[in-house]
Amino acid sequence: ALYYQALIRFQQGDYRHSLALLSRVLELDEKHIAAHYKLAQVHVKLGEKETAARFLERFNQLSLERERTRGDRLRIYAGVEEGFPAFKSK
Repeated sequence: ALYYQALIRFQQGDYRHSLALLSRVLELDEKHIAAHYKLAQVHVKLGEKETAARFLERFNQLSLERERTRGDRLRIYAGVEEGFPAFKSK
Protein backbone atom coordinates (compact mmCIF):
# COMPACT_ATOMS: atom_id res chain seq x y z
CA ALA A 1 0.00 0.00 0.00
CA LEU A 2 2.86 2.39 0.80
CA TYR A 3 4.42 1.76 -2.58
CA TYR A 4 1.20 2.61 -4.41
CA GLN A 5 0.75 5.74 -2.31
CA ALA A 6 4.27 6.73 -3.33
CA LEU A 7 3.39 6.21 -7.00
CA ILE A 8 0.38 8.48 -6.64
CA ARG A 9 2.47 11.18 -4.94
CA PHE A 10 5.06 10.87 -7.70
CA GLN A 11 2.38 11.31 -10.37
CA GLN A 12 1.11 14.39 -8.52
CA GLY A 13 4.62 15.87 -8.53
CA ASP A 14 4.96 15.56 -4.74
CA TYR A 15 8.46 14.08 -4.94
CA ARG A 16 9.43 14.70 -1.30
CA HIS A 17 6.39 12.81 0.00
CA SER A 18 6.98 10.06 -2.56
CA LEU A 19 10.59 9.83 -1.35
CA ALA A 20 9.47 9.45 2.26
CA LEU A 21 6.98 6.71 1.40
CA LEU A 22 9.45 4.82 -0.77
CA SER A 23 12.09 5.02 1.96
CA ARG A 24 9.58 3.43 4.32
CA VAL A 25 8.90 0.68 1.77
CA LEU A 26 12.62 -0.16 1.75
CA GLU A 27 12.72 -0.18 5.55
CA LEU A 28 10.08 -2.90 5.42
CA ASP A 29 11.49 -4.77 2.41
CA GLU A 30 15.05 -3.89 1.38
CA LYS A 31 14.74 -6.01 -1.76
CA HIS A 32 11.61 -4.32 -3.15
CA ILE A 33 12.90 -4.01 -6.71
CA ALA A 34 10.30 -1.56 -7.99
CA ALA A 35 10.89 0.78 -5.03
CA HIS A 36 14.58 1.03 -5.92
CA TYR A 37 13.71 1.94 -9.50
CA LYS A 38 11.12 4.51 -8.47
CA LEU A 39 13.52 6.03 -5.93
CA ALA A 40 16.02 6.49 -8.75
CA GLN A 41 13.33 8.38 -10.67
CA VAL A 42 12.44 10.50 -7.64
CA HIS A 43 16.07 11.48 -7.10
CA VAL A 44 16.41 12.45 -10.76
CA LYS A 45 13.37 14.72 -10.36
CA LEU A 46 14.97 16.24 -7.26
CA GLY A 47 18.22 16.83 -9.17
CA GLU A 48 20.14 14.26 -7.12
CA LYS A 49 21.72 12.30 -9.95
CA GLU A 50 24.43 10.56 -7.91
CA THR A 51 21.89 9.21 -5.44
CA ALA A 52 19.66 8.21 -8.35
CA ALA A 53 22.55 6.26 -9.86
CA ARG A 54 23.03 4.32 -6.60
CA PHE A 55 19.36 3.30 -6.51
CA LEU A 56 19.46 2.33 -10.18
CA GLU A 57 22.57 0.24 -9.56
CA ARG A 58 20.84 -1.56 -6.69
CA PHE A 59 17.78 -2.10 -8.90
CA ASN A 60 20.00 -3.74 -11.52
CA GLN A 61 21.69 -5.96 -8.91
CA LEU A 62 18.34 -7.13 -7.54
CA SER A 63 17.03 -7.77 -11.05
CA LEU A 64 20.04 -9.98 -11.81
CA GLU A 65 19.60 -11.87 -8.52
CA ARG A 66 15.93 -12.44 -9.28
CA GLU A 67 16.72 -13.71 -12.78
CA ARG A 68 19.38 -16.09 -11.44
CA THR A 69 16.95 -17.40 -8.83
CA ARG A 70 14.30 -17.90 -11.50
CA GLY A 71 16.77 -19.80 -13.67
CA ASP A 72 17.74 -22.01 -10.74
CA ARG A 73 14.08 -22.80 -10.03
CA LEU A 74 13.49 -23.73 -13.67
CA ARG A 75 16.50 -26.08 -13.64
CA ILE A 76 15.30 -27.68 -10.40
CA TYR A 77 11.79 -28.17 -11.78
CA ALA A 78 13.22 -29.66 -14.96
CA GLY A 79 15.21 -32.11 -12.82
CA VAL A 80 12.13 -33.01 -10.79
CA GLU A 81 10.26 -33.90 -13.95
CA GLU A 82 13.13 -36.13 -15.09
CA GLY A 83 13.38 -37.88 -11.70
CA PHE A 84 9.68 -38.34 -11.05
CA PRO A 85 7.79 -39.96 -13.92
CA ALA A 86 4.45 -39.04 -12.31
CA PHE A 87 5.16 -35.39 -13.19
CA LYS A 88 5.84 -36.04 -16.87
CA SER A 89 3.40 -34.78 -19.45
CA LYS A 90 1.31 -37.35 -21.24
